Amino acid sequence: MRMFTTQRICASYGVPKVVLNYTDGVNYSNADMQYTKYIDNTIRPRESKFAKMVTELISEIDESILFCFHDDHINDLKEKTEVQIEQVKFGLKTLNEIRQENGDEEYIEEEASKPLISRALVPLDMSGLDDIVINT
Repeated sequence: MRMFTTQRICASYGVPKVVLNYTDGVNYSNADMQYTKYIDNTIRPRESKFAKMVTELISEIDESILFCFHDDHINDLKEKTEVQIEQVKFGLKTLNEIRQENGDEEYIEEEASKPLISRALVPLDMSGLDDIVINT
């Protein structure tokens, strides 16, 4: 009876059972995906609606105030870090831009404000491969 009640409650609130540590039929990769989908489809939309509602109420007093949630859920930190590393590696963002996004102090070195690019990624015409003749 308890399992049936738990399933009904989880279904009505949109909470996967793995969040409540019920692990029947769940493996590690499945659990991470369920938790991520729960955060993306349940928590974030509700936080967004609540923040919008509070911001509208506060705007009657002072329009310059914006209410928002610090959205750093556990699984996001690893994914966000991997994306930021890729952005720096491919020269899309500088180290100081990434540090600004994370709320850290910028580096004082001038190179930290310049885009970087991995040495392994060079244009084909600069790679020296155009000098190689392939015999067919």
